[in-house]
Amino acid sequence: MKIPWFGKSRKAAQQTKRTNNGRSFEAVQINRLTKDFSEMNASINADIRAGGDRLRKLARQMYENSSHARRWVDLYVINVIGENGHILQSDIKIPEEDPTTNEVIEVSDDVKNNLIETAWAEWSKAEQCSVTQIQSFATMQKIWARHKSRDGEIFIRRVIDPSSKYGLRLQTIPPELIPESYNEILPNGNTILCGIEFNEWRKPVAYYVSKNKVAQDMWGVTSIAGDLERIPASEMIHWFDPDFSNQSRGYTRMANVILMLTWLKDYNRASVLNAKFSARKLGFLRDITPEDPSETFSSDKESSETTESADGQTQSTQNRPAVSGEELTFTYIGNTQLEKWDPQYPHPQHEMFNRVALRDIAIGLNVAYCSLAGDYSNSTWSSARTELDVERNNWLHEQQIMIDTVDTKIFTWWLELALLKRAIGTFTFRDYDRLNKPYFYGPRWEYINPVDESNALRSDLEAQFISPFDVAAKKGKRLEDVYRDINAAAKLRKKFNITEPTYGATANKATGMEPSQTKPAAEPAAQEQQNGVTANA
Repeated sequence: MKIPWFGKSRKAAQQTKRTNNGRSFEAVQINRLTKDFSEMNASINADIRAGGDRLRKLARQMYENSSHARRWVDLYVINVIGENGHILQSDIKIPEEDPTTNEVIEVSDDVKNNLIETAWAEWSKAEQCSVTQIQSFATMQKIWARHKSRDGEIFIRRVIDPSSKYGLRLQTIPPELIPESYNEILPNGNTILCGIEFNEWRKPVAYYVSKNKVAQDMWGVTSIAGDLERIPASEMIHWFDPDFSNQSRGYTRMANVILMLTWLKDYNRASVLNAKFSARKLGFLRDITPEDPSETFSSDKESSETTESADGQTQSTQNRPAVSGEELTFTYIGNTQLEKWDPQYPHPQHEMFNRVALRDIAIGLNVAYCSLAGDYSNSTWSSARTELDVERNNWLHEQQIMIDTVDTKIFTWWLELALLKRAIGTFTFRDYDRLNKPYFYGPRWEYINPVDESNALRSDLEAQFISPFDVAAKKGKRLEDVYRDINAAAKLRKKFNITEPTYGATANKATGMEPSQTKPAAEPAAQEQQNGVTANA
């Protein structure tokens, strides 16, 4: 089949080109404004293969030396993992008939759920879950999150240990132990790309890990690609957030802000040195004597002039250098003139440059500027709330990726081996499908504006735009657990003869909640300023 374009005559082709010039993409037109645009049609894997290792090293250098890079990683760990790690809630249900309506509904199977959650909590201790036996599951989650945010990826290996009660231990494999430089086409048709073996459908088949011995850490070296161990993909979890459909490895989120972080660090370092020398009031002594070789001033020449210090005392400078380095001491030396050097630092534009640079870095990392910089001086209440809303949505996105990629997979590994070893009550492997109902949730946050947001939820509940299930989910809880806790609290109040608190005068029968008749007063502007945020008029 002949391509129509090449079938055209030269005249027709020129006419088509002239016609398209008026409606073509401006960015692809070659002119004096776009001639320096770079173009590359290479795949993302080619970029990672060429620069992934160096990019990871630069990100780690920033993490070790830049306070803002460290702040970004800490924010990631705090908001994605939280204080206690991701919490498991088993969600096994059983059918139950409602005696009033004879309707069959599914309710929580408390017995099975408690067995699963108790066994999981026991396995999560350091002695059970880690090959090192010194890191709990929550600690390992934080380590994985640091690798993910700083390096862009992390590998987790399943290790079957018959001596363990539950049979499962986990090994953390840093990304540098799977070299991006190892690429090969295998005889069976599979392809090793950046240290990972793929089949023709781009499904991971195996991972090639350097046999890095403990003794090698003494010399700070890592095994090269010639000494590798092939680990099946079924034994490995690769946690990264792909930007492209065919991406095989992850890369650091700091990739697009490393330059700005470096410039900001260098600029602040130069500013400190500049201000340091400016505070010392340095200057130069220029010889203004006639051009007579015998009268020329020499810095090595000793002087017997007297000096006057800051306290007004005079002293002889016999056998002392002509120029004194003492603080607040002035030396009169022959026929010389002082030339001041005043760099005018700190400069008024210093703060503005830092603010603009940090705003650019915060955008690149998808976090709120006030969170990254710790600067609320120019934030209004509404702007800070908007920024934090966007940031928290990003944390929820990261949490869900980790739950889907890491937590759920580890739970299936644990449940399989625990049932095979009969470590969970009397359950056997035949109960696997019934028991495989995990629900993980990460940390949640308090309201940014508690009064308004609580009233908004109450209004949505009254209008039946949302259900109590949605409200509980926003707090990272299950409604059944909330009601169970409320019921337990009521029994404790009755046992200890505690008066039941009054939550509001009007009961909401549709939702079981008791909203207040009057809307609480808004927080005063003075309180907002006290919290570091300027009230928004």
